[in-house]
Amino acid sequence: MRKLEWRKRLRRASPVPDPPASRPRPVRLTGAGLVVALLATIFAASAPIAGFALFSVSQKQRQLRQRIESETVTAVAHVVSLSRTRGDNPKYLVQYEYPAGGRLRHGRAAIRRAVWNQLRVGSAVEVRYLLSEPGRSWLVGYEPRPLPLWVPPLASLAGALVSAILWGQLRRQQVLLAEGRLSQARVLEIKRSGRGQGAQAWSVRYEFRTLSGARIVGRSTAGGNPPDAGSNVRILYDPDNPARNAIYPLSLVRPA
Repeated sequence: MRKLEWRKRLRRASPVPDPPASRPRPVRLTGAGLVVALLATIFAASAPIAGFALFSVSQKQRQLRQRIESETVTAVAHVVSLSRTRGDNPKYLVQYEYPAGGRLRHGRAAIRRAVWNQLRVGSAVEVRYLLSEPGRSWLVGYEPRPLPLWVPPLASLAGALVSAILWGQLRRQQVLLAEGRLSQARVLEIKRSGRGQGAQAWSVRYEFRTLSGARIVGRSTAGGNPPDAGSNVRILYDPDNPARNAIYPLSLVRPA
């Protein structure tokens, strides 16, 4: 058992082997790369669906708004109770009753805090209700508004854009690993760039020289324990465009 544990620790501590010298190299996705590819596919597939769904919701809301404008009548309602939700952004709620269709009807609405503070149980408020559906009512000034027409296409565009960004990240790393040249770089600066659930990300700035002798300063993201300033790290750079570089191993792809 101890021997097995020792082997696991040795495997975790051993450095990642260099990619093959021959190019182009065969590349495969890592676990993180598979997740990114899956998310990119989901966003691409759901973008038109989300746009169509939001368009349908918007159309229904517009039809309801038209009914409110043409089919409703006003009535005097009385406040039955006042309440508010908990949390940093509480909702201020009012329950009311009003006569319609030969009996008392009940409704509920979320209102502004300033208006809520002025109301008491028994206060009179004005409501609008549908003649064909007396049970559907709204406080005057709080009628529902339809989604703007630009929201559905924007949602589709946003989904497609996120998908394109994710595929672009995968593609950049695939090309860099397949065609890139391995080199040693000296770490110049380390900055914390973010913190997740118990994990940290670091922005590492480094410099290296290409085969032609050109000095290039690059920046990449590293997770876990970052390298020390002044130490050396392995990087991959694009021979045709050395400005495209990253610390090796890459997070989304690995040699096949």
